[in-house]
Amino acid sequence: MLLAMLSARPAAADEPAGEVVRVTSRGQLYGAIKHATPGRRIVIAPGEYRGGGLFFIGTRGTAEAPIVIEGEDPDDPPIIRGGGEGMHFSNAEHLTLRNIIIDGAADNGINIDDGSDFETPARHITLERITVRNVGKGGNNDGMKLSGIVGLRITDCTVDTWGVRGSGIDFVGCHDVLMEGCTIRGRDDHGSNGVQIKGGSTEVTVRRCRFEHAGSRAVQIGGSTGLDYFRPAFEGYEAKAVIVEGCTIIGGQAAIAFVSADSSIVQFNTIYRPTLLIVRILQENRNGGFIPCREGVFENNLVVWRSDELRTT
Repeated sequence: MLLAMLSARPAAADEPAGEVVRVTSRGQLYGAIKHATPGRRIVIAPGEYRGGGLFFIGTRGTAEAPIVIEGEDPDDPPIIRGGGEGMHFSNAEHLTLRNIIIDGAADNGINIDDGSDFETPARHITLERITVRNVGKGGNNDGMKLSGIVGLRITDCTVDTWGVRGSGIDFVGCHDVLMEGCTIRGRDDHGSNGVQIKGGSTEVTVRRCRFEHAGSRAVQIGGSTGLDYFRPAFEGYEAKAVIVEGCTIIGGQAAIAFVSADSSIVQFNTIYRPTLLIVRILQENRNGGFIPCREGVFENNLVVWRSDELRTT
């Protein structure tokens, strides 16, 4: 297999120069990722690539030499179309994905996890300018399913339409997370939530994002997770130390939900015309050992509503 070398775009300032591989076919893409070593930058030419089967275990860069997978032209990103999942990485470390479109996956758009080994989480993952759209076949299908990750940055990404019982972005047991400048777009009656932060997740910040008709609960702090899936271990809460700030939330049945959540803050957001409730405070997981929702703060938010659209204020 011939993998052409490319040097058209220099590495970003925080990325040391390393091996650069340009790919123009699905086979080249699969091989370049499967055999990636620290410092490799995989540049995907514009065009359409068949989805499904792009599942990789142990794609690991280092702090000094991350692995980068990116579209060659930010104005004409490659499209990974169809298949069960768009891309799936298990036990990844120091990995960056940018300038890629995932379209029409039947299950999840992007899935990144710890390989169900809770003692060795995925680490230092960056998603930049990723678009996930039209995923799911009507079930619990997520635009991005992110489980067991420590050190996660999601910037300028878009998720547009996901499974009717899924989430635009689903965080399960993720820690040290910044989601910033993203757009989550769905339907008021389609998709359980825009963003869900659950499974023992801590220190998650959602900042300056836009939620447009993002399901029954646009932003859900907490959830209802089986005890075996908490990462790294069950400590009595679904989510702790979550901050949601500077966001715009348009429509959705409820703008914000606190669900078995501890010490979380919702501030400086604009909430416009939710169709059922502004804020929900819930205790949905009936397993023993859960704290009640506590120490939550909802302050300095601008809320615009119509009395004929809300159940109650």
